[in-house]
Amino acid sequence: MLAPIQMGDFAEKHGLPVIADSVTCRLVWDLLREQAHAEASARRLADEGRVEAVPHLVALAEHWVERGYTFQGEWFVEGRNAHLACTRQLESLLRRVEEPELRRRVGELAEAGCFEAD
Repeated sequence: MLAPIQMGDFAEKHGLPVIADSVTCRLVWDLLREQAHAEASARRLADEGRVEAVPHLVALAEHWVERGYTFQGEWFVEGRNAHLACTRQLESLLRRVEEPELRRRVGELAEAGCFEAD
């Protein structure tokens, strides 16, 4: 039951709207909390086209980049850098964004190497 509370706190901190859909909220929360199954959650978000999560996912990926997590390897699952694995799973969803500001930020994530292979 912590997912809505923690996601609400994350949204408020980043000036984002609350995610209304409970499934989308839980899937993003899996990434926020760095759960072992987060890569599967990222894949599901992308496969199901859950675009309402994009602003939250961009903010989360930016957080990971700012702290160097995508390249220093702070979180490993089965020997792989999970931050980088998750951003690669999310790439197709993030690139669907239409808002110019979010599009610019996704471009910056790409330039930072978030969508590259290990």
